[in-house]
Amino acid sequence: MKKYILMALCLLITIGAIAAPPPVPKSRTAFSGPCNFDSGWIPVERGEDKMIQHNVYGDIDNYVVYFQYRTEYGTYSNNFYGGVDFGTKTSGGTSNNERHGAYWHNLTLERVMVYRRPEDQYAKFVRIKIWYDPSDDWDSEWMTIPAGDLSVLTHNLEGVPDDYVVYMEFKDDDVYGINQMFYGRGDLGANPVDGLSENNVVGANWNTLTKFNIVINRCHHDIYADQIRVRIFKRQSPTYDSGWSTINTDQLKLFTHNIHGSIDDYVIDLQYKHTDWGVNQVCFGGNDFGDHNPYYANENDRAGAYWMELNSDSITAYRRAEDPYASEVRIRIWHVWEPSAPEYDSLWKDIAADTILGLSHNLSFTPEDGLLDLQFRNIPELVNQCFYGGADMGSKSFGGTENNYRIGAYWYNLSNTSITIKRRAEDESAAQVRLRIWRMPKPDYNSGWVSLSQSASVQLNHNLGEDIMDCLVDLQFKSPLYGINHIFYGGGDLGNSPPTGLDEDSRMGAYWRDMDDASITVYRRPDDIYAPQIRVRIWRIALPDYGSPFFSLNPNSIQELPHNLNGNAQLYLVKMEQFCADYGINHQYYGGADFGASPPAGHAADDRIGAYWRSLTPSSITAFRRAEDTYAEQIRVRIWRLPPYYSLSNIRDYILGKSSFGDRFLIDGDVNGDSTIDIADIIFYLNTYGGTF
Repeated sequence: MKKYILMALCLLITIGAIAAPPPVPKSRTAFSGPCNFDSGWIPVERGEDKMIQHNVYGDIDNYVVYFQYRTEYGTYSNNFYGGVDFGTKTSGGTSNNERHGAYWHNLTLERVMVYRRPEDQYAKFVRIKIWYDPSDDWDSEWMTIPAGDLSVLTHNLEGVPDDYVVYMEFKDDDVYGINQMFYGRGDLGANPVDGLSENNVVGANWNTLTKFNIVINRCHHDIYADQIRVRIFKRQSPTYDSGWSTINTDQLKLFTHNIHGSIDDYVIDLQYKHTDWGVNQVCFGGNDFGDHNPYYANENDRAGAYWMELNSDSITAYRRAEDPYASEVRIRIWHVWEPSAPEYDSLWKDIAADTILGLSHNLSFTPEDGLLDLQFRNIPELVNQCFYGGADMGSKSFGGTENNYRIGAYWYNLSNTSITIKRRAEDESAAQVRLRIWRMPKPDYNSGWVSLSQSASVQLNHNLGEDIMDCLVDLQFKSPLYGINHIFYGGGDLGNSPPTGLDEDSRMGAYWRDMDDASITVYRRPDDIYAPQIRVRIWRIALPDYGSPFFSLNPNSIQELPHNLNGNAQLYLVKMEQFCADYGINHQYYGGADFGASPPAGHAADDRIGAYWRSLTPSSITAFRRAEDTYAEQIRVRIWRLPPYYSLSNIRDYILGKSSFGDRFLIDGDVNGDSTIDIADIIFYLNTYGGTF
């Protein structure tokens, strides 16, 4: 039997490697919208002109092309971006007149060409990402600048130039089409390109960026930038910003960003500043002058700057030995979190009502760097977050419950090694619980721990801009007795069986509300003891595999949402937000709550408020708004499909009887969700996640 399984697997591997489509890239960064194309890392030989098929289509004037490369040894850098010819002042391991770096050219609706220069040692692997982004704040449109001229362009954006991302591209009317060849400036050496001569100066650059203007300079002998186009995007809050930092000539300067996560998802912007040239990218990536050097420089001087040695903790900037443009440098990095398999997964654990469950996660990182997700499961409700954080029923109870029932579940006492989960005394939705913890990259916003008095609110200014709608928000509490916790997350009013030391009708917990593109507000309820400190973190997150728009839902109504993601629903991350006219996007009474004898203005005692999701399946999820709710006039649900913990090779070896998955069998091995692990899981894996054996 194993022989036939192996034969089928071999055939499947052959077919799958050819036919399986790559996973659709999803990300947000310095440019708006999804990354519409990601080539992945592609090897390119020296002197090779490689075609990359992207098929983005649409209006090519809305494309933003982001070009990366790395060395044969895996070092990420942008040394000699756009191409450079060395002069006589070469560095170790290189020779005079060698041609280094790489560039892209001939961008069309279907493809783009990438060229690696003949002696290059920096761009063994290249990667092209393309955003379809019509959201620029200013567009010069295509314009003609004669070779050797400069042009002062007026954008009148005002604002803060340090918040600008400048995107410049060229167009050659004859051969090379839309391109970034010799971006910043290129001085040719003794092996000039056909049709040009030694010491010719080609390409173009921008400089003197202000809140009103930008200057474009096209080099004297250039043939690649018959037309030039500049777009400016306002981007206030990168994940990391070094700020302006002085740097000497011939100096390496280390910047510690501590973003972590996948560096393949970083988008990096390096700018220079100089008293004569203002904010600029002259000789971006580095350039060696020929005998047509600027008046303040010498033949063969090495100018410009570049970044190098990128890793998940730091990046290095280098200013070249005789550079006159980059007396200060500034590095910004945008990072988008692509949801991954969690670092810790408790799997489903039975928990009796009115008991606690201690879990030992023993993570290698500080738990405060983690994102936690607690889900419940009961057969009638399937996977759910009904009464997340805990709730006490009032007198308007519903079928199967009684007045003052204590329902739901929550987590607390998160430490370096463990965490505790409490299921409340009369709960019916959380017969099993599952806790997952992700080690998160640096958040795009982190309030830090903020003290908050009872019955008080605090407005936190994140200034992330319009991308906030595509972010992930995490609010946590901290108290001396319960540590980091989610007790009465969203808010709750106690019934007639309060915890020891508390009173009936006490108003507990905290919640966030009024989220917009600049700020978010957190409110702590009047009698709360669990949230004397709060912390809000916000991450830019990849676009979801399923995302409903905000939809209206009447009180005491349910809405089934077909997501049709299929596969194993236990490999989903689910987030739901609420909206109301008075409090904007919010998590007020998230999971559901019943008011006690002291309801907020406009509500009656025992009103049932808030909303929650439940009945998560491979094809649908259900949202429910409670009977007297005023906070969830509209609801949005987003779902991300997580990659399984196991690889294709692991699943193959399991099928062949070479390995065991233990308790993870029905979650991370059964990727298609049919309760078995077989060849169908490999087919689903290839079609959904891509990958190879």
